[in-house]
Amino acid sequence: MPRQKITTPEIIGIAINVFRNNGYHGTSMAKLAEACGLMKGSFYNHFSSKEDILLVTIRSLNDYLNERIFKIAYDNALKPKDRMKKILNKLSNVLRSDQGGCLVGNMTLELYNGHNEFRQILEKYFQDWLNAFTTIFAEKYKNKRAEKLARLSIQEFEGAIMMGRIFKDDELLSETIDTITSRL
Repeated sequence: MPRQKITTPEIIGIAINVFRNNGYHGTSMAKLAEACGLMKGSFYNHFSSKEDILLVTIRSLNDYLNERIFKIAYDNALKPKDRMKKILNKLSNVLRSDQGGCLVGNMTLELYNGHNEFRQILEKYFQDWLNAFTTIFAEKYKNKRAEKLARLSIQEFEGAIMMGRIFKDDELLSETIDTITSRL
C-alpha cells in the first residue's frame, strides 16, 4: 500500500539512491514514486519533473557535504593530515553507502554537456571540494602546488571509487586515502 505521508527530505534521501543506482536516464518519475512508496500522481505534488528532483537532490547533497564534511578542511584545531584523513573517510562512507557509487560523479559523466543548470551545480560541487583540499594542502605547499595536489587527490579518489566498484576491491580506496594523506 502506498505511503500516505513522506517529507521532502525523505524523498531526497531516497532519490539519491535511485539516481545513484539507475542513472538519470534510467530513472523515471514512476521509479522514484515507487521507491518513495507513493503513487506517481502523488509524487508530482512534491516535484514537477525528474529534472527538478535531480537538481534539488544534487544541491541538497552538496549542502550536506559542505556542512558536514568539507568544513572539516577549515578546522585549524586539527592537523592538516588529520583533517584530510577525516574528510576522506567521511566521503568514502557517504559515497560507498550504496552500490551505485558517487552520485555527483555519475551525474557528471551522464549530464554535464546536456543542461546548463546541471553543469553549474556540478561545477560548484567540485569547486567546493577543490577549495577544501587546496586549503589543507596550502598549509604545506605554495598555492599552485596545493591546488594541483588537490585536483590530483580528487581525481585519484573518484578513480578509486570507480575501480573499486569494477574490481569489487575496497582496498583500492583505502590505499588511495593513504596515498593522499601521505602528501601532508
